[in-house]
Amino acid sequence: MMGHEMAVLPVASTMDRKLYECALEGDVGNLKNLYSKDHEIVKDITPQGNTVLHIAAKRGHAHFVKEILGLEPELLKVANSKGDTALHEAARRGYADVVKELLNDKSAELLVDKDVEGFQTAEIEDLTNFQNAEKNTALHEAAKGGHGDVVSVLLKCNEDATSVVNQNGESPLYKACEEGHLKVVVQLFKSATSLTLERIHDNKTILHAALLGGHKDVAAYLLQELPKLAKSSDKFGSTPLHLAISREDEHVEIVQELLKADSSACYKFNVKGMTPLHIAAEKGHAHILQEILNCRPDCIELNDQKHKRNILHLAVGNEQSKVVRYLLRKRRMEMSELINEPDKEGNTPLHLATIKDSLEMVNLLLSPSPPMAALNLNLKAVNKAGHTALDLAQIKGGHSFAQLSIWKALRSAGCTHGEHLLEDLKENPTFPTTQVNKPTSNSNSADISLQKMAETLSVVAALIATVTFAAAFTVPGGLYQGPGGRDEEGTAVMINRVVFKVFVISDTVAMCSSMIVALILVWAVPGVPGLLAGAVGWGLKILWVALGGMVVTFVTAMYLVVAPKCLWLAVLVCILGSSTPFIVSPLVIDSAKRNVHKAGFHYEYNQQGL
Repeated sequence: MMGHEMAVLPVASTMDRKLYECALEGDVGNLKNLYSKDHEIVKDITPQGNTVLHIAAKRGHAHFVKEILGLEPELLKVANSKGDTALHEAARRGYADVVKELLNDKSAELLVDKDVEGFQTAEIEDLTNFQNAEKNTALHEAAKGGHGDVVSVLLKCNEDATSVVNQNGESPLYKACEEGHLKVVVQLFKSATSLTLERIHDNKTILHAALLGGHKDVAAYLLQELPKLAKSSDKFGSTPLHLAISREDEHVEIVQELLKADSSACYKFNVKGMTPLHIAAEKGHAHILQEILNCRPDCIELNDQKHKRNILHLAVGNEQSKVVRYLLRKRRMEMSELINEPDKEGNTPLHLATIKDSLEMVNLLLSPSPPMAALNLNLKAVNKAGHTALDLAQIKGGHSFAQLSIWKALRSAGCTHGEHLLEDLKENPTFPTTQVNKPTSNSNSADISLQKMAETLSVVAALIATVTFAAAFTVPGGLYQGPGGRDEEGTAVMINRVVFKVFVISDTVAMCSSMIVALILVWAVPGVPGLLAGAVGWGLKILWVALGGMVVTFVTAMYLVVAPKCLWLAVLVCILGSSTPFIVSPLVIDSAKRNVHKAGFHYEYNQQGL
């Protein structure tokens, strides 16, 4: 290898400024002028060990490179502080014309004049095989950058360079697959005499590399040319199917091709004890999960090796609603068994949903569509600690709106407490669930926060009620005051206009909604924490109706009094007023959710209420 034959030139400590600038610009005239004055000047290097040939190669100055090689061909063999030759620099940046100059016959002949006969072929091959500090050859750099024209030049000089690997055990083909350069991958396949298909230290193949990078076109080409790669596993036990599914985005087409090439991969476990189906459930790839089950339906019975969980456990535990919906609706027969299957700790999917405080997952598992009877959901199932899902909800104490909703949903569905919980209560009277409406230290702050929120909502509701009440007696256009029949006296002047009718309806809706909110909250404040939390939740929703009605009341009133004289202004008011809820609602809803969750409540029952 040429790595032991790099020329050590007598060089200056720094490069002459004029030489550096003419190399950057590719100025051949100045180069000749400087060289005529001092032949040794071309041997200067920069602090990073770059020669004038390195600099010219980086800039793509092919004519300048040709001139330098004519003056000092030994520069061809000089590596900088990173171990890069000028050939590395040109190949990395895709300058095919520069690469040709560095490898052309004329430069070789000049070298032959300085060495023994037969030096030309050996030296040119060594230059293409030379590895930098990272053990990358020029072909590695060209393949990594996707420079197909440079790859073609290098392959013509030395096809065996495709088998050279870098310090990570990666061949040029591996780098091209990793970066997703399909054109270069095809070139290497068609031109190379030998190919290195695996990364040495971890056994990842070129197909693994393409899939890790998410390069579907490269992966499809590799499967077409070398279908056997679909059967390969790296040192972590991951097949290409594992890696294709592990990505956040769904590569359904590639999964289909991998299944055609080797569907037995569906049964293979990686070092984490997961099959491709488990990964699909965990990642929420419902379409991929469907493809796997259509190909190998029996693999649905496999549990992961670490926690002994089935795919429904994994989907519920990771709150992947699309997967859970698909399994419960399209795989009902299989789910009738898996829905009650315990994991290593004895937890069923319903236990996990309760532990995760996932109201959505609990509702999906308890959903009447499909009917629970068809799924044979066991609401009395206990884990190894002897607890049912309702026990877990009870023990957690409930400090959020979601937790209370889960507790209510489980009770409504018919979930019962286990005997183990009752024994705990008998043995330990101070068990958290024995207290009735006696707030703990955690619930004190939650109740106070809820009460403050209830008070704030009450004030807002009262203000809306006041404003809308006043609007009813100060209607736009006024009332009949002068001569007229008794039927008209005191009635609205614009009573027959459609916009006025909208004004009356919206004002009534706003008034009634705000009154409902105020009454609910006033009634709920002295009650139990659970009742107060529910009242706040409903109050927030109904208050939005009141606010919407108040906005409509305002814009219709403005339209009635402005439109007859200035229509564009009336329309502008309507647009601005109508857009207010859309601008404010995302911010308010997010804030409300955060406050409700932060406030929470401690929902507890005594032993008789279990």
